[in-house]
Amino acid sequence: MPTRKNLLLTAFALLTIIPAFAQRSSDLGVQISTNNMQRLSLQYRAPVGEQLFFRLGGSYGIDAYDYWSNGEIISASDSSVTERNYDNQEVFGSLTAGFEHQSSSSLFSFYGDVIVTYGNDQSSYSNSTQVLRPNGVWEYDFSDLGSASRQHAQVTRHFLRPGGQLGLAMNVPVGENFLLNLHVAGSLQTSILLAETDKINPLNEFGSGNQSTIDFNSFVGIGLRYKLPTKKAES
Repeated sequence: MPTRKNLLLTAFALLTIIPAFAQRSSDLGVQISTNNMQRLSLQYRAPVGEQLFFRLGGSYGIDAYDYWSNGEIISASDSSVTERNYDNQEVFGSLTAGFEHQSSSSLFSFYGDVIVTYGNDQSSYSNSTQVLRPNGVWEYDFSDLGSASRQHAQVTRHFLRPGGQLGLAMNVPVGENFLLNLHVAGSLQTSILLAETDKINPLNEFGSGNQSTIDFNSFVGIGLRYKLPTKKAES
């Protein structure tokens, strides 16, 4: 079919052009991903061989849960309902270092990194009460906000998450100085509790928190790399 023939010719033409895009300069890139621990990343790459790059990066992430509107009912009457609500937010900061292999005849590359992530996890419990007003409308009662009767509980946990990641990337030239980066990866990290601070736990809802876990994440991302200028050899 003509259409299939045209597609094959186009693909062949692209394959013949790709070697001209072989990159032998360092670059600096910004990436976003679906991984909560690496929502926004800044990464530096430097060539260390014909087909190898050294990678060094840092990233920021956040994972938040708000169960205010889906609390557990702990008491109820004809005129009031009291719920126990849970909120959680964890902020991450990561450092990565590794290598990326890309042949001169392909836009695709694969990479491996060592990851060290610090996580700041803030959790809290509090009561909320809705009361039936004389006009027949249910409203939240904030008269005891901040009082001991609300049984407020909170804790901040500090985690260290070492691990590694493997990924497949595609770097597409955009003009002379930029590369569009698309990547898919998987990471495996263990979670180690370093400390607990600001802990108020009247009902022992948080437990000890000493359990270590192993977390696996698969994610995709997109970014833009800027090829840094190279110094020309003096004649």
